[in-house]
Amino acid sequence: MSGSFTFIDFSVFGLCLLAMLAGGVWGGRTRQTSDGFLLANRTMRSWPLGLSLAVGSAAAIYYCAVPMESYTAGLKLLLVPMMLWVTLPIVFWCVVPLCFGLELESVYEYLELRFDLPTRTAASGLFFLWQLPWLAGVLALPCAVLFPGAGLNAATLTILLAGGGITTLYTYLGGIRAAVRTDVLQLALMVAGLLLVIVAVWSSLESPARIWEVADRLDRNTIVNTSWDWSARWSIWAALPCMVLLPLFFYVADQATVQRLLAAADDHQMKRSLITGYVLLSLLVPMLIYAGLGLLAVYHDNARDEFRPNWIVNSAVDGETGRSLIGLNTVIDAETLPELLARKAILAPNTDRPMTDSGEIIDARGRINIDRLATRELTGERRLRRGGGELFSRFVRRHVPMGLAGVVLAGLVAAAMAVVDSGIGSLATLFAVDFHRRLGWAERWLAERRSKRPDDLDQADEFHLIRPLVLVIGVAIIGLSLVVVQLGNVLGLLIALLNVFAGPLLAVFLLGMFTRRATGPAVLTALVLGTLAAAWLTLGCFASDCSLWPWKTHLGVFWPLPLSVAGTATLGYGLSFVLGQRKDFAELTGLVAGLGPWGILVETEPDQVQETEGIRWIEDEPDNKENRRESPWR
Repeated sequence: MSGSFTFIDFSVFGLCLLAMLAGGVWGGRTRQTSDGFLLANRTMRSWPLGLSLAVGSAAAIYYCAVPMESYTAGLKLLLVPMMLWVTLPIVFWCVVPLCFGLELESVYEYLELRFDLPTRTAASGLFFLWQLPWLAGVLALPCAVLFPGAGLNAATLTILLAGGGITTLYTYLGGIRAAVRTDVLQLALMVAGLLLVIVAVWSSLESPARIWEVADRLDRNTIVNTSWDWSARWSIWAALPCMVLLPLFFYVADQATVQRLLAAADDHQMKRSLITGYVLLSLLVPMLIYAGLGLLAVYHDNARDEFRPNWIVNSAVDGETGRSLIGLNTVIDAETLPELLARKAILAPNTDRPMTDSGEIIDARGRINIDRLATRELTGERRLRRGGGELFSRFVRRHVPMGLAGVVLAGLVAAAMAVVDSGIGSLATLFAVDFHRRLGWAERWLAERRSKRPDDLDQADEFHLIRPLVLVIGVAIIGLSLVVVQLGNVLGLLIALLNVFAGPLLAVFLLGMFTRRATGPAVLTALVLGTLAAAWLTLGCFASDCSLWPWKTHLGVFWPLPLSVAGTATLGYGLSFVLGQRKDFAELTGLVAGLGPWGILVETEPDQVQETEGIRWIEDEPDNKENRRESPWR
């Protein structure tokens, strides 16, 4: 097999991109207003929205990272689809009624209704701030997987410009309708590429059963790791809450994901699209895990052909000091080996599994088999320790037939494009709804361009503000991706951004939806301090030797999200006793759990509110839309 992507592969990749562009142009063909461009006039059906939900939000991270992570963590990644379903009741019975009842366009409108304008503006601005580097990282992620360590070479430049440019173009032409329709084709390419990898894995092994044999031998078949270790990556105490809170963030506080729900024709379509998206993700993630275990089996059985020996023993390290458990001058022989095995100081080559059986190292003649101790690296490429992007890239280039490798390449880029088109639309929506309509940003510019007074502007005029904004955002994302791809650890950047911003934003929404005490000034203060604290915790994950992190042991990457949610929520609730004034029951009705039907707002006078058995009810017809409190737009 060829060791690199060929002209035919890139030609197939280009045809796939053109097909996505054509699908976007066809799907978005209609006369547009701002509401039609951003929300498809709220007419979309459940099946395309469900497919779009499955490939939106974190799908690119799942698609690019899960096979590589499962190489090391194995079936522990099944926590991702398992915990996804835990979030469904909250999204079903809280988020959907709020979105439908309040007729939101920006999910942050809810924060003004529940708290105040500064909280809404700060949360929306914070989301806008971190989405730009997030989307740039997502666009660069396939390049980091396919060409690890290459930086900005010709291939990565081509992929970034082509993928980012086409995504921006079809979003510019058709808005959310084009993005959703294109997501369907992108999902098909993702599944096709994944199936090609799995078939190539099977053809490289004696039988598919070998995948499970290797997984069992290398201890990749356990789901739960109950060890209490702050630095452990997949400790259940960190992974479990993180795998619940992460999808909850996307379906509660992430405009890019929630905007798909807002485009649905009614609440029934919203719920059906959610079920569709959840089912598809629950099928896709196990397939990605299986592909990663397949790569593990291939490289395990063909190590001599795929790797060259690097004569360094893969040593465990002390959790407190960070030093190797094998001394610098230690000679591994028949005398020292029993003690080293008892201390679990020797790890199996290219894995994290401690070796405990001397039979794995000593051959039939009683001699040390150095081949069983040597860490191996890819032939002619940089050293490999725990798996990584180079494994996947090398396998596709060497084992997937010419031309079909282009489909795998297209599937990886399609996963990124599906997230980027959602992100571009969400940022355009936030600017139009939260800053233009609510605060008057660019109002005078648009009025001059349309030769109208500011008060006479309508949705048709807004459309001429949003479309140029889409181009600006798309170009900014492409430009940032050219920088991000040269940083080296693109996936680490994406995880860091999620850890810093997702937790505090989610905590603000949870305080609004499930507490009556929380006040706007308290929540806003908690949002700022919680984000700073989350940044500090994230620093402990990636820079444990920094002077700002006082401990020698680094923090596992799953800890910052649950800790920042808990910390921000606790701080926001506590500060509410001293900052701001608590809203009365009438103002909170329809916005807080337990106070009337979700999303039904009514205008009330003091004498309309009565208290019965400790609960104050509003005397009004809940379905009377004429009495609903209007959204506080201009």
